[in-house]
Amino acid sequence: MEGGEAQLWGTPQTRVSEIADGTGSVFDAGDLFAVQIDGKDETGIYTMQDDNTVKAETPLYWSDRNDHTVTAWYPATDGTIDLGNQSQSLAYLLNGTGKYPDSVTLNFTHALAKVRVTPSDDALGEV
Repeated sequence: MEGGEAQLWGTPQTRVSEIADGTGSVFDAGDLFAVQIDGKDETGIYTMQDDNTVKAETPLYWSDRNDHTVTAWYPATDGTIDLGNQSQSLAYLLNGTGKYPDSVTLNFTHALAKVRVTPSDDALGEV
């Protein structure tokens, strides 16, 4: 919960950047996201580049030619995101899936939402 005035464009701030017209979110160069292939323990870490491509910091490799689900999330972690202490900021998750051997396109969608509550009058002092 955050006190204060609502943002002019009507959407709360997220960890990734917002598109200028406020219609969605976009990764910036340097943003790290994690990728994992189902049934595998390894987590790959990838960095968004200026040209909207990604660079493997810790790449993942297919170990067989079977179909697998690929899952990705932001911010990049080793597969664990602590939702227990959100006193400084709300954890922000993204996830996406794809299958091998087809080309894997990871379409990220929001997994959590941030809600802004703006108390007014006497209630503002009671937050």
